[in-house]
Amino acid sequence: MTAQQISSSYDFSIVVQRWAATWLDYLFFGGSLAVLFGLTGSSFPAAFGIWLLLFLLYYPILEGLWGFTIGKLICGLIVVNEYGERPGVLKAIIRTLIRLIEVNPIWVGGIPAGIVVASSSAHQRLGDMAARTYVLRMSDMGRLTSGQPQFTPSDEFVIGGPTTPPLYPAPLQTPSAAKSRSFRAPLRAMTICASLITVIGAIEIVLGIVGSSASQKQTAITMDCTQFLKSPKEGWYHLTGCQYNLTEAAFETYRFKSKYESIDSDSSGSGHVTDVYVPIYGSDFKEGQRTPLLLHSGDSQLKDLVSEMNKMESADEKSIDKWIEAHASEVMATRDIVGMVVTEPYVSDTAKIEIQQIQKEHLTNSFKFMKEGDYPMPMSSYSATGGGIVFGVIALGLWISIYNRKREEKWYSNNQPPVQPWQPA
Repeated sequence: MTAQQISSSYDFSIVVQRWAATWLDYLFFGGSLAVLFGLTGSSFPAAFGIWLLLFLLYYPILEGLWGFTIGKLICGLIVVNEYGERPGVLKAIIRTLIRLIEVNPIWVGGIPAGIVVASSSAHQRLGDMAARTYVLRMSDMGRLTSGQPQFTPSDEFVIGGPTTPPLYPAPLQTPSAAKSRSFRAPLRAMTICASLITVIGAIEIVLGIVGSSASQKQTAITMDCTQFLKSPKEGWYHLTGCQYNLTEAAFETYRFKSKYESIDSDSSGSGHVTDVYVPIYGSDFKEGQRTPLLLHSGDSQLKDLVSEMNKMESADEKSIDKWIEAHASEVMATRDIVGMVVTEPYVSDTAKIEIQQIQKEHLTNSFKFMKEGDYPMPMSSYSATGGGIVFGVIALGLWISIYNRKREEKWYSNNQPPVQPWQPA
């Protein structure tokens, strides 16, 4: 049978297999980006640049030279040309270029390609049609007859008569022998890939754990808040004598609102308070003075106070004065704060609007954030651990596939008929 005939004989299950292989490749790319992010010291531009190069070379090299990617190996699929052979780099590049359009995560892992594969007679996507390739199950490789075109008697007569030998003689083998040989190359490739991915994943997990442990053993820099505010720098600090006034605070709930709510805010103040943003001053604070530090806190006491203040907005003046008198030492307080000082933290878009309003009244132009309770856990450690886990999942899938293929190969070796010696006619 030809590659086209075998591909045409498949049912809808081949679409499911190809879709699963696609998402396994995406999982590999996600793990690779996490690993690269860790190895480059949390430098996203460098990590993304290397990852993009990996993506551009991944399909052309693996599919072009060997016929499969990691996802296809796990799912037992292989890409072949019209003769049932490795497609080559050029055809793989054509498939990859069209893949960017039809097999895209934005389209839920390739819905357009899935529709085309399901509806085409030979179960090809557009990239396959353009490159004249087919995706077969590895277990069906033994069903392939000789890939190259054979000479017919008429061809021999035209070229030089009956004594002219065929240019591409068909291999003399039984289907079972062909099937047995078809298992060996993928198994070697799968074993190498599984071994490398297992080692890389294990190294990344160890590096992530070691990095996390090392960061937790560090101690915060203890410093007087007044002294720190004179020249604030990024780092992990224990600031003493920090002053704040919660009447200047903005807060975030599941639906955002504060006294700084702008017309751009599209939510209300209902909901539990999740984050509080308040300017921090030193002991030498003077009325109207601006500060270079904004506290981002999730402290339960602060959240409860801010929540009560928000509810008091609808109360009468007498009740408000009574509440302020009872909580004056908490609303305008002095205490020590431990956390990470950063220049550009991640905050929601709505929170950015509120912070801009605080900056107009209380903050300097080049202010910094202090996230209370944070410690220097580098993103590279998170990325290394996460990438290692992803690689471990992929390696597990490969090892399971290897085990199943070896069982199949053993069965075919034990059940194939002996090859009869070829006798010339």
